[in-house]
Amino acid sequence: MSEPQIRRYSFKLYPTPAQDAALREQAAMCALLWNALLQMREDKYRRERKTLSAFDQGKAITELRAELAEWREMPRGTQERVADMLDLAFKAFFRRAKQGAGRESGYPRYKRIAASANVPLREPVKSCWKFTPKTSGSWRLKMRGVPGALKARGEFPASPVGFKTADLKFYDGAWWFSVCVSVPPRRTAGRQALTVSFDLIDEFAAVTDANGRCAPGLNGELVSDQMQVLSAAIQSARDTKFVKFSCRWRREVRRIARLKAREARRRREALHKWTTAVASTANVLTIIAPPIKDNTKTGRGNEKFHGAEVETIAALNRSVLSMAPAMAIQMLEYKMQEVGAACAVIKPEDHQIRIGRELRAAAIETRRARRKVKKMESQHGCGSENFAV
Repeated sequence: MSEPQIRRYSFKLYPTPAQDAALREQAAMCALLWNALLQMREDKYRRERKTLSAFDQGKAITELRAELAEWREMPRGTQERVADMLDLAFKAFFRRAKQGAGRESGYPRYKRIAASANVPLREPVKSCWKFTPKTSGSWRLKMRGVPGALKARGEFPASPVGFKTADLKFYDGAWWFSVCVSVPPRRTAGRQALTVSFDLIDEFAAVTDANGRCAPGLNGELVSDQMQVLSAAIQSARDTKFVKFSCRWRREVRRIARLKAREARRRREALHKWTTAVASTANVLTIIAPPIKDNTKTGRGNEKFHGAEVETIAALNRSVLSMAPAMAIQMLEYKMQEVGAACAVIKPEDHQIRIGRELRAAAIETRRARRKVKKMESQHGCGSENFAV
């Protein structure tokens, strides 16, 4: 029998006012701890040119819990998880810096205490929480520092074998419980060798078999969500009707955020259904996808390189990224791994979404040629009607 898989699922929480206040207090304490541990690392490096690990900072957490009673009320596992997350952030920063990312290495930043909205949890025993079913689709979450039991709604596709880490996050105007669980494999491999080619311009993706024929019912023709059109219309009306940062303007901002969140959930659900159908049909899968990050860079310039066609490239990038191709590739990879089938990802350099980069280069070259012509005209003292290139 195959080994259980680690999967993450999200449940919507319905806290009472007292529970909401307790969650916000814990989120603020987690952000405050993050900032303190980050300051410790910077001070250590500034004085001794050395860094600290999550194990080293665990000693500081012990001293903090010994001195202040309010920190003893929070589970130590939650505080250790904050230190682990900061340690992973620094490791990722150093890895990207060694690879030559430069300013894009992503140095860990300080968090705003007032805007903090994340409470990381370790395993139930270490962070003192319990997630139990109540009725069909209804759950109860009990955790230390929060009065009563939090109501939650959602379902697991299969009964979890065990609970791992979890996160409580506030976004889209609501609290969400995102939990990692160990679940038994639910899928089996298909019998065909399929190829998924991401188009991202004329269509989302095309699925073909070994003979190059389109696989019936598997082409990724994701329907454009009506929420996307509606949110764009509301955003346009917001900017023309209301004064920026006014009460009505802020109300429209919250409304747009809710619509975009619903759009993202529908898109994710559609991608799950499509990738599940592909993984259930294929025993060998080849994914042809362009380097999305490299080909969707902004057209803006900087002090070294000029920019061009910023608005056109931005519209193209929004169209490509709104399809969430990276999420689709990730889903295909882990679902093929779950069924035990082979999966290969090919990233060709010559792909049609390079049109954004090519458009920027062509515009810069045209601008350079225009300046050269004007310079030659001024040197010869003649107009463009008398000057032939």
